[in-house]
Amino acid sequence: MFVMTSCQQNEEEIVNDGNKKASLLINEELKTLSSFNDSILQLRPQTRGFWGTLFATVSADIIGTKAGFEASVGVAAYITAATGGTAGPITGVAVLASSGLIGAGASYGAYKGCTLSCVPDDEFYDKLLNNMMSNQLSIARNVNLFKTRVKNLAEIDITNRILDKELCTITADLHNNIVNSTIECEKHPTTRNNVNTYIPVEPLKKSSYEIPLFTDYEIINMNTTTNNALKSYYNTHDYENTLSEMITKNLISIESGNILKLFLDALQSSNGDELNLDIIINTYSKVVSESNNIKVIDKNGLLVSFITAKNSINLWKEKITN
Repeated sequence: MFVMTSCQQNEEEIVNDGNKKASLLINEELKTLSSFNDSILQLRPQTRGFWGTLFATVSADIIGTKAGFEASVGVAAYITAATGGTAGPITGVAVLASSGLIGAGASYGAYKGCTLSCVPDDEFYDKLLNNMMSNQLSIARNVNLFKTRVKNLAEIDITNRILDKELCTITADLHNNIVNSTIECEKHPTTRNNVNTYIPVEPLKKSSYEIPLFTDYEIINMNTTTNNALKSYYNTHDYENTLSEMITKNLISIESGNILKLFLDALQSSNGDELNLDIIINTYSKVVSESNNIKVIDKNGLLVSFITAKNSINLWKEKITN
């Protein structure tokens, strides 16, 4: 599923010819990012120990956030069309809030899988997601804080305008807040809602998570779809294979998948160093933002994912070492 763009190769190759045309639309961007990676990749980094666990967790977060963004955009578009409305600022708020929540679920699942001595089964990850999503009051509080922070910003138009860094950061903060709340509720079960299993009640109307536009049914469904797509990654930590599968299942676009693969290659080489991380995020953000070939909607999903990477690393550095 990936276009091979290393400077040491003379020809581009792609596994799936059906996706070749789409991939070549961003061929120049991929070459630029691949050249950047070649300049910073001196030796293949160690992926065991602390950085290995941290990187595996953060990678799931990045992939989950992008998949969540694309899923949220699709559901929002369907709802808008079905109701005869038009996309507006409320749509952008809904998509970003949902993306932060889905990314948090992916991150939490990877963290729990990485810290176990045995290999968890699918049921284990289903229970993790169910426990997180059952904590509706806490999630709603964090979403309301997010909405308060964004309400005074310029109009959020995720389909026609590139998101600025502040808005991406606020979305990444929502992710961290939800993860923190989930871990806190895990430590202190009495603070949880008196809800252990999600049972849809009036699924077309109920909206316990305070995310505009989306019902509980839609939020749960998007989280479950992303969680299921990441289950193999939680155990193998093979982000290239996971991205390829997500492209095949149309959970993320092939353009985004190729860029995220290169981004994760570069991130892995950083070993969590803050200076290197800033250089990587700034370089990728610049190439994506200035591209004439990447759709605005794809740009925004990628930009949110890049900023989420930094927030996630800072969060899990503290959690994993404690």
